[in-house]
Amino acid sequence: HNKLVFEQHEREFNKIKSDPDRIRKQAEKFEGAVNSLSVNLKDVQSNIRGADNELQSLSAKRKEKQDQQAKSNLRLQMVKESVAVTTQSSEDVKKRLDREKN
Repeated sequence: HNKLVFEQHEREFNKIKSDPDRIRKQAEKFEGAVNSLSVNLKDVQSNIRGADNELQSLSAKRKEKQDQQAKSNLRLQMVKESVAVTTQSSEDVKKRLDREKN
């Protein structure tokens, strides 16, 4: 096992020895990858904020529509009750008129 580890280290050492800028190149490569990921992260976070804002806007519109629906239902109920009272009153008046005619 130690021999295997030693051979791996030796191969890595020889790579670095043959190309002294290898570590710098790798660092630059990783730095580029990190920068790219950072940009992607900012884009995704921006998209999330936009979606959150859209969701809040849609939620507000939905609540407003529900409030309008509730008000409309209340008005409809009041009109129905008014019609029922008016109909009953008109029937009462009609009955009185019929009695007075007879």
